[in-house]
Amino acid sequence: MLNNLVNSNDLKRLARGIFTVRGLVSLGQAMERRDDRIEKAWEHTESPPSNWWDIAEVRNRWNLLVSGDAELGFAEYASAKHLAEMQDLTALSLGCGTGHNELDWARLGKFQKLEGIDVSWQRISAAQQAAVSENLDSILQFRTVDIHDLNIVDGSYDVILAIQAMHHFSPLRPLLTKVSRLLKPNGLLLVNEFVGPDRFQWTVRQMEAVNALLTILPPRLRIEWGGKKVKERVVRPSRLSMILSDPSESVESSHILPLLHELFDVVEVRNYGGTLLHMLLQGIAHNFKSDDPEAQRYLRLFFEAEDLMMQSGEIRSDFAVVVCRQRGKPDAQFPYCAELSSAEDIETVRSSLPR
Repeated sequence: MLNNLVNSNDLKRLARGIFTVRGLVSLGQAMERRDDRIEKAWEHTESPPSNWWDIAEVRNRWNLLVSGDAELGFAEYASAKHLAEMQDLTALSLGCGTGHNELDWARLGKFQKLEGIDVSWQRISAAQQAAVSENLDSILQFRTVDIHDLNIVDGSYDVILAIQAMHHFSPLRPLLTKVSRLLKPNGLLLVNEFVGPDRFQWTVRQMEAVNALLTILPPRLRIEWGGKKVKERVVRPSRLSMILSDPSESVESSHILPLLHELFDVVEVRNYGGTLLHMLLQGIAHNFKSDDPEAQRYLRLFFEAEDLMMQSGEIRSDFAVVVCRQRGKPDAQFPYCAELSSAEDIETVRSSLPR
């Protein structure tokens, strides 16, 4: 319907909710300014453990696909491979949220200052408290500001981080142009992002595969967070519902990779899937406990299904890490490192990390 601007699920929700208090609140939210809706969508500082990233085995899978080692995360891998022998770096993290990713980067011992920015003052407050509690507040600095309003001298940063934040930014081209200017000559942009369809407009093949896998799960593993409902089907959200709930969500996500290739020298791209797992496990991830053999068997099946479909070209990876260098003549300060492909290479990286 109108290129999925609205769909039948919107009409059903409207019929159920229009005469309730919640329905009236939703109508009120639709009248709010775009920026106000974005800030409200991200004012929370905690979320239930029901997303795919809450599953330890899923995080291990990411690590394996990115670094070749289930125990070596992106921060450690990128630091050892692309920031080798560098110290006292100055960095900026875009859309830092509550700062948990920035804590990981600060622990590496590479940065003298890492500044995180976000539009949510609630999240920035939580990030500041976390930095103090970890005794990293001498390195980590957080402030509430929109990246579009950031007023900083060009060439201020050695490294800029975009960790699951860039897909919330729009207009993307001028923002990435600004990011390039903020980097020092040959500085690095380190990206870990959702790069799938804009506004979560999943492909038909994705939806078929996700729902086929969902149907084979026993009901106990499909119980949604809160324990009151069994997940029956994944439905593509309408564009209107996405805009009303959070206008920033995956607003230009499909343009991220093309623009990075256009505006930067892309050093490395590592895909880590999520094309099926992201949707499939949404809302039910809390059921997949490490000490549940049946749940683990299904997880392994889902991993294999996603891998096989990506390898066959039926689906593409919706998540990727990307290492970019500001376009220009390579500088010895940030040497390009050859791809790690052997167990010996990986062990060299691990041994170089701070203990």
